[in-house]
Order: sequence, then structure tokens, then C-alpha cells
Amino acid sequence: MNRFLSIWLLGAGFWLLIGSPAHAQRRSVRAADALLTRPDTAAAVHELFASRRTGGGLFTAFGGVFTGLLTASIAQVPDPGSGDKIGAAASIGVMGLMPLGVGIGKLTRYSKKREQQVLTEYAQGGRLAHKYRRRLRGNFRPVHGNQSWPELAAVQAGVSIDQPTRPDSAVQQQGAATPAPATATSPVLAVAGRTRADTLDAVLGLFMAKRFGGQLPALLLVPVGGLIAGTSNADGEYNVYTGQYEEKQVSGGAVAAGLGLALGSAVYMFVHNAPYSMAKFQELEAAYNAGQPLPPALRAQLKPKHFDSGREWRNKMARRARR
Repeated sequence: MNRFLSIWLLGAGFWLLIGSPAHAQRRSVRAADALLTRPDTAAAVHELFASRRTGGGLFTAFGGVFTGLLTASIAQVPDPGSGDKIGAAASIGVMGLMPLGVGIGKLTRYSKKREQQVLTEYAQGGRLAHKYRRRLRGNFRPVHGNQSWPELAAVQAGVSIDQPTRPDSAVQQQGAATPAPATATSPVLAVAGRTRADTLDAVLGLFMAKRFGGQLPALLLVPVGGLIAGTSNADGEYNVYTGQYEEKQVSGGAVAAGLGLALGSAVYMFVHNAPYSMAKFQELEAAYNAGQPLPPALRAQLKPKHFDSGREWRNKMARRARR
């Protein structure tokens, strides 16, 4: 119990340390703000909300799993003493209910509905609330160069997606790539308003979706770890008839099956994700920019959702590179 509490206190202190803004960083943000457009800030707000929702989901899952596991394990102990009850309640509160509450709070405060309201008001000329502005630092610091609004705000507010809304956007992005026009030897997708840059964004979105799908078998490692951990002689089952804990042994076949499942998952991830690596995408991007058409098999897999997700990934990587 004391070890778990120490870990939580150490982690909380570390988060407070890395989350405290430095004075020099604030000065740099204020100095760069003169070059920012409202779409730049809107993109940073969108990243902030998305990141908080991801963290909220992880905290909620972590807290829910630990609450269930600790409750189930405590329920198996017959007639625990008062000291055990206090320790068990503290463990559930610290390892389960606390992160569960943090996660639910994040999911509530940074929901998609709330993000839509904030970005829509900002797109219509409103002022961003201080509680959001003070969080736009570090990985969420706005950077210049966003030429479009997040579609969530643009659609709701009726603003032009490709038109910045502040006059201080005269500074052009250094090294910005200009999409090449479509030619007979370098066709674009037969969709209205799609350019070669849009097509590359869709390919990037497809690659990232495929890579995520290839990583899902890693979830199988969780029960495998529990299976292997259960082979310890210290792990036992309580016998209600004898009042003692009896050693529980897992068969060698079950352990071999678990290890084989883990190895198979790793091999599958490697084989599945190899054709969708970033190196492969860069090769494909260079060939496509040189005028070569996309492979027909790849073009057939592109869907409208890949255009949106690819555009999001491209903007996110560009902002991270400029930070």
C-alpha cells in the first residue's frame, strides 16, 4: 500500500513539475503570437481537446480495470480484519477510483460537443476563454502556418475553410510545398476539390489506419502476462474447506500456448505494418510527386475518411516539427 501511494505521489509531483510553465517559454509564446492567425490558435485548441480526451479515456480504463480487479480479489478473502478492510479501501481509492474520477472529468470537460462549442464561438469572432489559452503551451503551443480551420468549427460557423480570418497572416510559411497541378501523366482522384496534396494526405491517413490495426493484437499480451505470472508458486487459491492457500500451478502447455500467442502477435504486427511504414510512404510520396500514378490497389483502398484523417496527421506533424 505504501509503495503504491509513493508511486502515485511521485508521479503527481513529476506531472506538476513538467506542467509548470517557464517564464522564458511564456515570453517566446507572446513574441510569436504576433505572427499567428486565428486558424493557428484553433488548430492548437483542437489538439488540446483531442489529447485531453485520449488521456481521459486512458485514465478511465485504468481506473475501471483496477477497481474491478481489486474489488474481485478482496471479495475472495474470507472475513478480512479491520486493518485489511482499511488497506483494501485505500488501495481501491488510490489505484482505482482516483484515476477513474480524473478520467471521467477529462472526458466531460473536453468532450467533442464542448470542443465544437468553443471552436464555433471562436470562429465567429469570439474570444478564447482564459482556461484554454493558458494551456496552449508546450506541445499545444500555436504555430504559424495553418491555412485552414478545423473542419468542426468551419462547418458549424460557416466560415471559409481555406481562408484565414486575421490580417496578420502575411508571413508565409517557410518551405511550404505548393501542390502541383494535375496532368495527364499524374492524375488526381476523380473527386471534386481534391488535389495531389489531398491525395497524399489520404494515403497517409490510410497508412496510419493500417498501422493502428496492426497494433491491436498487442492487446493479447495482457492475458498472456497474467498467465505467465500465474505460474509462480507464491500464487495460490484459498481453500474454504482447509482454511489455507494451496499452490496453483499452470500447465506447461498453457504457458507454451501463451508464449506462442505473444510471438505470433509480434510477428503479425511486424509483417502487417511493414508495407505501411513511414519509409514506404516517403518513397511513395517522392514517386507520386515525380509524376508517377498511385498503384491501382492502393487507390482502390482510399475512402473519404482517409482524406480527413490524413490531413489531420499532416498538420499535426508539421506543427510538431515547427515547435
